[in-house]
Amino acid sequence: MKRIAPVRTTALVAAAVLAGAVAWAAVPATATSPAAHRATPVPALILDYNEAPAGKPFSAGQIKTTAGDKIGTAYSLCDQDAIAAQAKEAFCSTFLRFDADSFADQVNYTVMLPVTDPVEGATALGLVTGGTGVYEGITGNARVVPRAANTYDLNFD
Repeated sequence: MKRIAPVRTTALVAAAVLAGAVAWAAVPATATSPAAHRATPVPALILDYNEAPAGKPFSAGQIKTTAGDKIGTAYSLCDQDAIAAQAKEAFCSTFLRFDADSFADQVNYTVMLPVTDPVEGATALGLVTGGTGVYEGITGNARVVPRAANTYDLNFD
C-alpha cells in the first residue's frame, strides 16, 4: 500500500481550509450578523372582536389602527383548564394577518387572559412567537389591555 506523503496531506488539508475560508468570506457580513434583519416595529393596535363569527372554533376580530382604520384580521384560539368552573385564565394564541401585501405580513403571539370579563386597564403580558414579511424576526412582548367589551389595545415591546 502506498502512503501519501505528509507534505502532500498537509497541502490537501490547507487547500480545503482555504476553500472553506474563501466560501465563508464570500457571504455578506450582514447575513451572518444577528442584527442583519430587524423586524419592522408593530404599531400600537386595537383588536375588535365585537363582530366575531359565531359557531367557529376560533374568534376572528378586526385589527384596527389607533385611529380606527381596519388594517387586518386577528384570529385567536383560546383554551382553558379542563375544570372550567375553577379556571381563572385561558391560554390564547393569536395570529395577526395584515391586509397589505397579499397578507405577507403576519405576527403571532401567545398570552394568558382572564376567563371572566377582563378588568378595563389590566394588562396581560404575552410572548411574541414570530412573524413574516416585514415582521420577520420579531421578538419581545405583546401587551394586551382591555379597552371595552370584546375590544383590546395591543402594544409590542
